[in-house]
Amino acid sequence: MEYNLPPYGNDLPSYQKELPKTDPEKTGAGLPPTKPVINLVLFILTVLTTLFAGSYLNQGDPLSRIEDLYLGIPFSFTLLAIIGCHEFGHYFMCRKHNVDATLPYFLPAPPPFLIGTFGAVIKIRTPIKNNRALFDIGAAGPIAGIIVAIPAIIIGLERSEILEVQPMIGGSLGEPILFKIISISFSFKLKT
Repeated sequence: MEYNLPPYGNDLPSYQKELPKTDPEKTGAGLPPTKPVINLVLFILTVLTTLFAGSYLNQGDPLSRIEDLYLGIPFSFTLLAIIGCHEFGHYFMCRKHNVDATLPYFLPAPPPFLIGTFGAVIKIRTPIKNNRALFDIGAAGPIAGIIVAIPAIIIGLERSEILEVQPMIGGSLGEPILFKIISISFSFKLKT
């Protein structure tokens, strides 16, 4: 199979060289600032949808008894802390490398969706200047998220009654390896 591609020569973008900081088109200077109102509204909606999801997961029914909404607080807080730290890891690393990015947009999910959110995203509005910046921005989110996720797992396992999973018809997805490692490391015992 032959591809008919135009010859680019030296016109291909290079991520090895720094872009000049004085060029407003390439550094993001001169772009209109983003308005955080929509970010705040989406965050509040996501808090509500995750509160409802957490309440239902804890056997509550917030539609019949609004006081059951408090049952979703631990779930909502933990989930949004992990997602928020992940996205702010990307955002703050963008700021460090002078890459223009928006604040996180949290994405609420309608009630039938099990966890109440589709996650969150940021929009990078200018090109990433080099491979080092690309690596730093990409890695900062997962690192920040796991820094919050590991203590959340430890607290969750400590407060949970750990039971042996009964085999399901058709198979199961198994246990996350991180849960298994933390359970063994912190000597969480299986209740029989």
